[in-house]
Amino acid sequence: MAFRLNWNAEIRQCADAGKGLGLFATQRLSKGLKVLSEAPLLVYEDRDDLVTDIENQFSQLPEAGQQLFTRLYAGYRDLVPRMPVGPVREARAILPSRLREIAKLNSFEGVGIGCVLSAGFAAVNHECAPNTFLYYNPANGMLNLHALRDIAANEEITMSYFQESCQCCNATDDANRASEGRRSKLKTLRAELTAYHQAESSTMDATRQAIATSRELVETLEQEGLVGLEMALCLAEQSRLHTILGDGESADRLNRQSLIIRRLCVGAEHPSCMPNH
Repeated sequence: MAFRLNWNAEIRQCADAGKGLGLFATQRLSKGLKVLSEAPLLVYEDRDDLVTDIENQFSQLPEAGQQLFTRLYAGYRDLVPRMPVGPVREARAILPSRLREIAKLNSFEGVGIGCVLSAGFAAVNHECAPNTFLYYNPANGMLNLHALRDIAANEEITMSYFQESCQCCNATDDANRASEGRRSKLKTLRAELTAYHQAESSTMDATRQAIATSRELVETLEQEGLVGLEMALCLAEQSRLHTILGDGESADRLNRQSLIIRRLCVGAEHPSCMPNH
């Protein structure tokens, strides 16, 4: 059984029952398209507050909302999706410990506003190299999901929950080792850039090295399929550094590239993409 959210996407059971629900494209989705837009169901300062208060919040949801919430992913050890329909399953589905686990695993931080939980976006599963990007638009109070590439009809819609290495995605051992190496490299490059910015004064040589480091960071993000705001920020920083060196042509080119990626991730209507921002 599928729950259609709009013309672009629907929530349905993944082929792997243990994975729970997923969001799937109902038609071909073009790169840059706003796949889904939804107001947050719950907004808290951080995840701990949300998890602590979830029993109270759950009791205030309408019946349809409660049913959808209890079908969200509750961890790989969760037995509810595998249990036969009946009163035992219904009782286990609303155990306080399970509600807290659902809130912890299906809420999002780092999307432009505190910690949020949204029924539609909670069904979006993680992928190390995702095909969409989720971010909050303060201009209209909506969470928006944009396609980072073309998505085929019936293809699962995914997003990245984090930027560090993980073992959750289906990949060969060799691919996992290569990915771990690149993500370890990302940590090193980020640390080098942080050290540059924390220095009280920087020479021209240090600025040139920072540009090279930032360029390598962008290349590594591309290799990992991590198109996102970090990449846009790196390009914007390269633009700023080229300005310091007096290279206005390179600065303008990099600034345009940064804006293209930012618009791809958050949408042209986001305040940060507006002229004179």
